[in-house]
Amino acid sequence: MHLSNNHLLENGFALLFASHFFGHEKLFHYSSKVLMKALDKQVLADGAHFELCPMYHLWTVNRLLECLQILKKSSFKVKSFVDVLEKKVSAMLGWIIQMQFANGSLPAVNDSSEGYGPGINAILKIAYDIGLKASIHPLKESGFRKFKNRNFEMLVDVNGLTPPEAPGHSHADTFHFILHVFGDPLIIDTGVSTYEPSKLRMHERSTAAHNTVVVNDLNQSEIYGTFRAGRRAKVNLLKCTSNELEASHNGYQHIGVKHTRTFSFGLDKIVITDKIIGKVPGKCSAFLHIDKKNRLVKKENELVSKFVNINFNNASNIEVKENYYAIAFGKQLPCYVVKIDFSGELVTTIRLNK
Repeated sequence: MHLSNNHLLENGFALLFASHFFGHEKLFHYSSKVLMKALDKQVLADGAHFELCPMYHLWTVNRLLECLQILKKSSFKVKSFVDVLEKKVSAMLGWIIQMQFANGSLPAVNDSSEGYGPGINAILKIAYDIGLKASIHPLKESGFRKFKNRNFEMLVDVNGLTPPEAPGHSHADTFHFILHVFGDPLIIDTGVSTYEPSKLRMHERSTAAHNTVVVNDLNQSEIYGTFRAGRRAKVNLLKCTSNELEASHNGYQHIGVKHTRTFSFGLDKIVITDKIIGKVPGKCSAFLHIDKKNRLVKKENELVSKFVNINFNNASNIEVKENYYAIAFGKQLPCYVVKIDFSGELVTTIRLNK
């Protein structure tokens, strides 16, 4: 059990299953203590597993449901343990339901990919079959925020690298966001296609692979190896209402600057304001990754697609290239990558076409 996070949980689950297979009550009590301690730490108050990967979140919920199915047939004294597991599962179901987009997809944030392990619909059915319902806690401790109206659906990440002690599945993606328009993906997460040590793995965890701001071609948080991290951005949440979010992070303090990002969410437009405070010893670039199904036309400081136009106020240069995003491990599809260079402040307005 030298590895923590989901690895520790998997070991605890294995011991619990073994205790019932062999009828070993002492092993059951030991495994239940391991799991109780780990779950208390790893399941946040809003129901998220603290690695913040929907894929691993669903794997964990599936294991917990397997435990509950076994415990309901147990000859050991399990009521207090079952009560704890049911409460954790209900909260975790509530979190994943809130993270799901209206079109049924889950965000591919951090090291997460759909098509591996149990899907959300299968998990919800298993929970329903054993009498469990989702308990909805507003998104908070996980650092995600969701904004939705009849036109837009946006998920925003106001996290640093998490969990602090072992963020191996986390990406340098503070203030990253995903946007669907009329239920279809527009601004997307580029996903993860490999765990192999490589330039590709490094890129997929990098700040430039996400919809946020890069200063001086550096990552906000230091990532290295395959699952390693060093210096980490810390987030200060300044404002959060039903239609506005403002936060800053100190990931670039080592070069003397701070990044503040504000989201203003309206019925027919979204305004994103980026401010770089301090003297930048280089350049600032905001990145957007756009689903290739949304055909883009560049007109001066504006991008036009079928349903929206995106205007960049105070941009010094806008570059649109074709690249890829990962839909699963080893599977990629083309997308647009938009790089917007600016100095000091950039105002991005995403507005529905009239």
